[in-house]
Amino acid sequence: MRIELAKIILRSPDVFLLDEPTNHLDIESIQWLEDYLKNYAGAVLLISHDRAFLDNVTNRTIEISLGKIYDYRVSYSDFVGLRKERREQQLSAWRNQQKTIEVTRDFIERFRYKATKAVQVQSRIKQLEKIELIEIEEEDVAAMNIRFPAAPRSGTVVFEAKEISKSYGDIQVLNQVNMIVERGEKVAFVGRNGEGKTTLLRIIVGELDYHGGRKLGHNVNLGYFAQNQDELLNGEKTVMQTIDDVAVGDIRPKIRDILEHFFSVARMWIKR
Repeated sequence: MRIELAKIILRSPDVFLLDEPTNHLDIESIQWLEDYLKNYAGAVLLISHDRAFLDNVTNRTIEISLGKIYDYRVSYSDFVGLRKERREQQLSAWRNQQKTIEVTRDFIERFRYKATKAVQVQSRIKQLEKIELIEIEEEDVAAMNIRFPAAPRSGTVVFEAKEISKSYGDIQVLNQVNMIVERGEKVAFVGRNGEGKTTLLRIIVGELDYHGGRKLGHNVNLGYFAQNQDELLNGEKTVMQTIDDVAVGDIRPKIRDILEHFFSVARMWIKR
């Protein structure tokens, strides 16, 4: 993916169309790409879920929601604020209009059959007919509500590494790594591609041979999502069978309901 991105950059096109370009880049590469695109003379059309990247690169945001497009001449963070303000203004204007309509209709109903008010009633009727109703933009509120049982409580130390080393031939990726991870910590492995982040994760889950010591804490249950997770799935199995293989405990009777939530949301988006 990085080679393909480099090939496109070397062509110096008038317009870049980039769909999630940061997915396979390390932090330094993302920073370089940000600087390059900010100073690029051509146009850039960018799709990304990386908010920081969007803020650092773009000066215009086009929102696609519920089959409609909304165009803002600002970066992403400014767009979020403006979208909120726009909706609040719409709601305020809509409430005022509804109040006016209600008062007008009430006047018409109260004096419809009074001859002395006939002219005023007809005037109010014409006012109602001329009102352009304010429409409130729909919000995408599609969501899944799934409750999973709490994980069993582990010991204080979740994982401990002692002088872990790993080499691929003559290339040493990890050299006497020592690390302790405790319950409740959220740890990020950062570094350039090829520095050994995935290798260390695979050692933690027991997928690779290594030198040194590795110890999981008391009552620790690992959940591992690999960067090539789709390639690890068994294509001969159905979704139901794949989930059924790993589901345990109280969650088993709820597998079909959980999958139905996922699929119902997917069907809703397909229809849109």
